[in-house]
Amino acid sequence: ATGGAAAAANVVGRATMQSMEMGAARAMSSVDNESIQIDWNDFNYPPFLHVVHYEPSELPSSINGMVRFQNAFFKAMFVGCAVNLCNTVVIVFALSGVPGKWLLYSLLNAIIFSSAAFVTFFTGYKGLATNDSSSVWRFKLMQGAGTLLCVLLGLVPWGCTNGLGKLGARGEYSGGKGYWDFAIVCESILFLVNAAVGAYNVYRAQTYDPYAVAGSG
Repeated sequence: ATGGAAAAANVVGRATMQSMEMGAARAMSSVDNESIQIDWNDFNYPPFLHVVHYEPSELPSSINGMVRFQNAFFKAMFVGCAVNLCNTVVIVFALSGVPGKWLLYSLLNAIIFSSAAFVTFFTGYKGLATNDSSSVWRFKLMQGAGTLLCVLLGLVPWGCTNGLGKLGARGEYSGGKGYWDFAIVCESILFLVNAAVGAYNVYRAQTYDPYAVAGSG
């Protein structure tokens, strides 16, 4: 009976040690995230606006690349919307019958879509930096929606947007067709490439495991 009790105690002891080791690994991950020195009140981004703090050099290598790609999605969305606005200005004044309201729609798209992409980026960035799983989950939903939006902007001929479908849907207007074709191709490539970046961001956020990274270190 004494031998059986000793064996049982040995098994319980081993199980307890394994549990403590797993807990220590998780605690180490939390400590690593807490040790990241980020002054969230140092507003330095985006340039000229300075509404949030963003400094990639402050991030550990395990998430630095992910955050840079998230930021790249925001930048590409801003560039794509700015290009569309410039193209719309040229098209409205160069072609006959193009509605002037497209200028307003293009400006609104630039403000709304760029702002949404910025909020998406910052949600993912701060969620990863602080190991906040709820923020990362929200980022995946927002980034997924942004990715779908880029696919639509790159393919569908909606008013002022120059998706690939616009190549066969501009016969009612005259003049400036060469430039318009160029604008359609450029904008479509920009948004479709950004859709690929967005899909990659969702995949990386979905498969990222901070505990596995801590364990491998």
